Amino acid sequence: MSHPTRATDSLLTTDRRRFLEGLFAAGLFAGIPRVGQAGLGDTVSIKLHDKNASNILNRALTDESYWSGASVYKYQDELYDEIRLKPMGDGYLTMITGEGNQDFTAEQVGKTVFAHQDKLPRHMDGAKALPRLGGGMDGVVGAPYCDRYFLADFALFYGEFFQRSYDFRLSDGRVVIAYEKITQNFLDGNKWAEYRKRRKEVLETVERRWIASSIVEITHSYGMFVVSPGAKRKSRVTLVAQLRFGQGSGLIAQMGSKMPPVLKAGMQAGFNASVAVARHVKSGKYK
Repeated sequence: MSHPTRATDSLLTTDRRRFLEGLFAAGLFAGIPRVGQAGLGDTVSIKLHDKNASNILNRALTDESYWSGASVYKYQDELYDEIRLKPMGDGYLTMITGEGNQDFTAEQVGKTVFAHQDKLPRHMDGAKALPRLGGGMDGVVGAPYCDRYFLADFALFYGEFFQRSYDFRLSDGRVVIAYEKITQNFLDGNKWAEYRKRRKEVLETVERRWIASSIVEITHSYGMFVVSPGAKRKSRVTLVAQLRFGQGSGLIAQMGSKMPPVLKAGMQAGFNASVAVARHVKSGKYK
């Protein structure tokens, strides 16, 4: 195994928390409400525009053998009980699952993930802005969608992308919130221009540490939350996801999204922020 560069080591030691929160804010990590993977089952298949991402997520959540070769980490007395990291190309497919230490209904969890991600900046430093851009019914996927612009602080740079989330309600009562990166072919020219204009407005108004800090586009981002009944609590959440910075993103960005300690710590840190949002959803503060 190669050793991290001096710059990467400095990132992990001096700005690790902000980098991890940035990973979470960018949509890779989240979870609420312990043991076993909350799979979809053989008869369920969730669609995305990105067919490759859809195939990966459905296999990961229906076929246990798909995780062969993955590193598996078990936990007790935490909000989560298992983390998996599966090598995939030049990155990792990640999974985190757990029930948490509170009772949240599937509806409350789904609402947290689908409708209230814009509240994350109130609960974590790494999330800078997650405004809602639009929504409706996606004719290709066949589910309600919500579009957002994500801007996250990764310590040495800012990461961004446009994201579309889908709200699937299964016949057995489970909730699935899937998401993927929006590319230009999702939208007509006018809507794409509108989204780009909103991005520009956000960048002009959001407070950044250095206005000249580079803004790096996240190359790949997709995932799927499955909310199912828990063994001890009302619900279990399983998230399978991948986030990756590709060529042209810079060495720090690419290395950070490929290092298991960074990925694990990011998943762990993400639980606290999303639980904070879910508590407010449960209490009625976030409608």
